[in-house]
Amino acid sequence: MLIPDGMLITTHSSHLLPVKQGDTALMLKIAIAAEERQGNFLMAWWRGKGAARVIDHDGDALLLERATSSRSLVQDVCVLHGDLHHENVLDLGKRGWLAIDPKGLVGERAFDFANLFYNPSSAVALSTGRLSCQIKVVAQASCLEPKRLLQWVLAWGGLSATWLLLDDIDPAATLAIASLAASELTLSDGLYEGS
Repeated sequence: MLIPDGMLITTHSSHLLPVKQGDTALMLKIAIAAEERQGNFLMAWWRGKGAARVIDHDGDALLLERATSSRSLVQDVCVLHGDLHHENVLDLGKRGWLAIDPKGLVGERAFDFANLFYNPSSAVALSTGRLSCQIKVVAQASCLEPKRLLQWVLAWGGLSATWLLLDDIDPAATLAIASLAASELTLSDGLYEGS
């Protein structure tokens, strides 16, 4: 038997209700968008490997384990530009180099730097040794951990590749840069510890 354990949360795609089953904190999710319904099937298929464990799944309804901790993977949250790259930072003469075209996102500060590693062109970004050198320079200038920065560079590659695919553009160059970031993360795991 499920007992409500919090306020109903409504998003554009789901209704979520914190519930308890005995002493176990769970979340009842009712999908109201097709995308969320597909996600429900994927959550069930994963069987708790790398995702919240699904207790029960029936059509639009998903009952899953609920996070009860306030811990978050996100670090250093702030207002972001959201599209910071070489074409969105312009020389405005006496005022110097200034950003244009912000997206106004809120998230981890390191996200805003990730796009820089894919610009100004894939040929430049894929130059031998550039990623490693650029990670060190940007990490030092921004006071970010090199390993965390690399993780965001890799994540940006996946996000960017998805956008390219949606626009029927070949993401090969973007994925090649992401692959370099993944290799750098794997090969130099010990190098960046404690940085």
